[in-house]
Amino acid sequence: MRGIELEFDSSINNYLWRILHNIKVNDYIWHITDQSIYLEWRNEKEFRENNDPLFDKKVLTGMELLRCIDRKYYIMNVTLEAFPIGSQIVKMQNYDDFVNSDCFLFFLCIDRTHVYIYCKDQNVLCNIIVECNGTDILFIKEITNENDNIRFF
Repeated sequence: MRGIELEFDSSINNYLWRILHNIKVNDYIWHITDQSIYLEWRNEKEFRENNDPLFDKKVLTGMELLRCIDRKYYIMNVTLEAFPIGSQIVKMQNYDDFVNSDCFLFFLCIDRTHVYIYCKDQNVLCNIIVECNGTDILFIKEITNENDNIRFF
């Protein structure tokens, strides 16, 4: 298993926290790119006035990540990469780049509902699957060498 594919509804929620909170996030620095995640708002006026992204910087500690994701927000797109503390953040273009890098976990959300998670630890992937089963996550599928449709990150 290379990773897992998830699908969730596009409502305001805390999906990142629900998916990532059982990972040892403090062992990593979290690189955030392509962020289109917005905090929950009460009405359209509040959204226009306070359209702040969820993450206020591109690199977070594990504690900073948990603080950000433990609330409600609206995800449109985001890429999260977990690198061991002290390692260099490198740009990855595809799965082979991921395998050959120090990156431990790669999280990609596209089109508000589709999530792809690649991880070098099978136990972490299995724990995410268990955590997501029985919730309002609509679809869970293992990504293998044979069915991986993501060619470029």
